[in-house]
Amino acid sequence: IQDRPVLGGNNSSEARVWLNGETGYQPYPRVGDLVAELDQARRGHPGTADMYEDEKKIALVLSEPNLSLFLNCRANEVEMDADRIVAVIAQNTADGRRLRFPGRWFADCTGDGCIGFLAGADYEMTVPDHMGQCNLWIVTDTGTPVSFPRLPWAIDLWGKPFPTALGDLGKWFWESGFPHDPIEKGEYIRDTNFRAAYGAWDALKNEHSLYPNHKLAWMAHISGKRESRRLLGDVILTEEDLLNSVTFPDGCVPASWTIDVHFPDTRYVQGFEDNPFLATTTFGAYPRPYWVPYRCLYSRNVPNLFMAGRDISVTHRALGTVAGGQVSLGIPI
Repeated sequence: IQDRPVLGGNNSSEARVWLNGETGYQPYPRVGDLVAELDQARRGHPGTADMYEDEKKIALVLSEPNLSLFLNCRANEVEMDADRIVAVIAQNTADGRRLRFPGRWFADCTGDGCIGFLAGADYEMTVPDHMGQCNLWIVTDTGTPVSFPRLPWAIDLWGKPFPTALGDLGKWFWESGFPHDPIEKGEYIRDTNFRAAYGAWDALKNEHSLYPNHKLAWMAHISGKRESRRLLGDVILTEEDLLNSVTFPDGCVPASWTIDVHFPDTRYVQGFEDNPFLATTTFGAYPRPYWVPYRCLYSRNVPNLFMAGRDISVTHRALGTVAGGQVSLGIPI
């Protein structure tokens, strides 16, 4: 059940977060094979829509006889029997139909922990000072001069510092939302990203007279989120577990990304303290790979609820390795 017309979440043509992370480790070298079937090239820039192979993802799902795919269906209600989920209700975002999905087991892969929240699952959320969200963007050289209008509604970056190099435009560090509730103010955060990008391009074109032949070619209308609700399991993975190589007997998913925790870049905060939109990060090292325990992948108080992606049972700091950076082949977002 997917609330968008494409699959892949952040790793789709809508958000364009590229694949990263490593798999193939002993003792479970086959973990990651499902994602490896996509055989996508790993790249370090949003790139073009075709690189994300939306149609290939959908075709792979449709080819599985035991799977039924429901696109454009937003799950927004649950039915409970005591502490167990009986059914999930989803609304078709195209025609408004409400569909009921009864089941025995449920997996919350929403990122925001929506199903778990509705079911009363224990959770934590770091607000403020959580990692923000991005709307990546691309500029291209047209070969001929291209003008750009002044935008009074954009963030005014005339006379203010921001990354101006061509290779820095639209990258992961154009990120906002750190002080705000990522759910209640999700649209506000997205609009801040829009206003920052357009304000930067306004200043570059009209104040600095840079990149006269370039145009804004694409901007993600869907935010790539990093941190929201974290549903709690029987184990809450911590940064100390990673640093100290704490071994859990039920380790089942390899984490190989650094402890990549984002926060506002102090070089660009002045004047925007209440709503910063440029980030930096620390890349914390730990002995890799680290095997995330199975007990991080199910709810500790809703017996038939599992989770995957950035809503699993970890702390804010530990999230930096399982979902703080790019899309991991170990735990696909």
